[in-house]
Amino acid sequence: MRSEQFIIKYRLPIIIVFILLSLGFVFGLLKLEIEPDINDMISPTMPSRIQTTEIESIFGNNNLIIVVLETDDVLNPETLARVKKLTRAFQRKSEIERVTSLYTLKQIKNDAGSMIVDPAIKRIPKTREEREILRADLRANTLICGIAVSDDFTKTAILLTPKSDTEQSKLILEIETILHESKGSETIYIGGLPMIKATIANDIYKDIVYLLPIGLLLMIGMLYFSFRQLRGVMLPLGVVLMSIILSFSLMPLLGWKITMITILLPVMLIAVANDYGIHMIAKYNELLEEHPRWTKKELAIKTFSDLKRPIIITGATTILGILGLLMHIIVHARQLGVLASIGIAWAIALSLLFIPAFLSYLPKKTRKKTIRNGEHRDFFLDRVLLSLSKGIIHHSRKIIIFSFIVSLLFAFGIFGLKIDGNMENFFKEKHPVKISTSIINEHFGGAQILSVLFEGNIKDPDLLKRMETYQDELLKNPNIGNITSLVDVVKEISKGLYDNGDSLYDQIPPTSQAVAQYLELYYMNGDPSDFEQLVDFDYQHAQMIVRINNSDGFIITEIVNNIKYLARNDPSVALLGGAALITSEMNLAIVKGQIISLVFAIIAIAIMLMIVFRSFWAGLFASLPLLLAEGILFGFMGYFHISLNTATALLSSVLIGVGVDYTIHFLWRYRTEYHSGKTPEESVRKTLAGSGKGIVFNAWSVIVGFFVLIFSAFLPIQYFGYLVMISISVCLLGALVLIPSMCLVFKPKFLEPKESL
Repeated sequence: MRSEQFIIKYRLPIIIVFILLSLGFVFGLLKLEIEPDINDMISPTMPSRIQTTEIESIFGNNNLIIVVLETDDVLNPETLARVKKLTRAFQRKSEIERVTSLYTLKQIKNDAGSMIVDPAIKRIPKTREEREILRADLRANTLICGIAVSDDFTKTAILLTPKSDTEQSKLILEIETILHESKGSETIYIGGLPMIKATIANDIYKDIVYLLPIGLLLMIGMLYFSFRQLRGVMLPLGVVLMSIILSFSLMPLLGWKITMITILLPVMLIAVANDYGIHMIAKYNELLEEHPRWTKKELAIKTFSDLKRPIIITGATTILGILGLLMHIIVHARQLGVLASIGIAWAIALSLLFIPAFLSYLPKKTRKKTIRNGEHRDFFLDRVLLSLSKGIIHHSRKIIIFSFIVSLLFAFGIFGLKIDGNMENFFKEKHPVKISTSIINEHFGGAQILSVLFEGNIKDPDLLKRMETYQDELLKNPNIGNITSLVDVVKEISKGLYDNGDSLYDQIPPTSQAVAQYLELYYMNGDPSDFEQLVDFDYQHAQMIVRINNSDGFIITEIVNNIKYLARNDPSVALLGGAALITSEMNLAIVKGQIISLVFAIIAIAIMLMIVFRSFWAGLFASLPLLLAEGILFGFMGYFHISLNTATALLSSVLIGVGVDYTIHFLWRYRTEYHSGKTPEESVRKTLAGSGKGIVFNAWSVIVGFFVLIFSAFLPIQYFGYLVMISISVCLLGALVLIPSMCLVFKPKFLEPKESL
């Protein structure tokens, strides 16, 4: 039994089966979860994650929640009272492992030759003179100034270290409740990696709630404007909805969660999954206009027969292009590639089976042409495509030359392209998280943390002096805000043992015994847990915490490489870790993944087109517009300073997978017309008049579908939306203008009539 006969014979069971399966998949949506952790974007086996985990197993979590209070002077009694109240409230939270503030840090002083360890603030100063004395003491303490209070004393920070098993989104809400209950005139900012993660989780939820319905409404409007028919809206819409349901229902089964990257999944399916249905409806209407006496079954069968091969081929190339994401190092990109490919495959099956089966039941109905001055007028798009075909026929060589010149000019912009895997840059400049991060970067050393693990006898003065040398050298870089290590502790203790001007004042002592004595004297007065984040119990491991105040991915990578260079011959430097290192490795992963996925997608699609058209040159011919579009895309990003990040790094695979469809549809129809005995010029005119409309509707649906991304809470997702709209427009022009011109000028042999279908 032929496939056409199968669809008509079993049309009702086909419709019922697809609907019941989709209803069954709905139950999988109830188990969906959100994953905000940026670390999970890269594999747990990546060196940066392994090293960070190892350092944190010794010293605990370095990812702090930073609460900043801003006022005219943080040493005024009201602000200090509020800081004290907040410190006590945070200390009562079992989910918080450590609280660092002006009320937990220590002052080390020399009192008549004896070292005294007191709280940084023993009591709230009542007079201006007392405040100035306290201000001078805090400013001189390297373990306090720039960490818990800003240099200008307009801001103070409370640093909260969550326990590793804490649900951070819930903790953030509890912290916000405490802040709300503790009234004051100070402006409050909350920053740090846990805050960023919690905000990402919240914004992911908002994006899902808002973007999906907006995208569906835009698609409905686009479909109605294109077809002015209920069937032209409902059938492609049904295909999209069933594809989205299937793709999302698979996520819990595979143990995957919704991430910032997989937010793109429903939008991709809205934009792409309806393409095949659009071509089916457009072809059905074209046949109905040409053969109004045909029965509903005959029209459905002919629509299926004419489009089954081009839809399968274009669908397969789209899937191949998107599967290029499997070559990506970013885990969530690979997940998106799998889910989107399955959703598109399901959309192809629905378009080829469900839509013809449904059309065979619907009454025949076509759009009426506009009547003006007693004559029927073609639709606007028909007139545009007719004029376009005339221009192509007369200026084909000029079009080719112009296209290559424009592509080359844009391609130069690639040299200005930057890479950015930093979470801070997911948000707009006026977003609360971005503002908080800017304040932390400017006044408290920096939001990006890099950890350096030292192993050996940590009390060895030679090791401590090497650490001091590294700190001094690194602090020459203005992008490093401050560095904290046991060196600062030892030097601060020395200030409590010697008078200013003494040779050992603010210096590392000459022997291990002296270092041990320094620490022992401190512990007799202070708390041994004060420095547990800097050195372990048996003094075999020490941590240097480098705070980076610039979120530029290249700068972070440069700092990482500088540390590696400085410590290249130091056996005591065991590991690098921290969020900054993960960001650095993320940048490298983005570049590597972009290159691998791009090469894979181009080669895979070129090979497939060679097989389909039975010609080596066919693959190269059809891939050329894609390569030009890629050059224009990346050049545009370079010229307009749009970074290659976790979202925009997916563009190549999406562009290749979707953009190649337009070229295939044109070439397939062109070859059919050419083989029927028409001249190349007539074939171009007929192809643009026929398949051209479906190609335009197809591209328009993709552009409208991705347009919704400009409403996302995340900047990378917004840029992804803008760039897809631009790149798909370029691919559309390539298929409707450049490819026809190349067909007329070069007359490729694989399209010649002697080639068999």
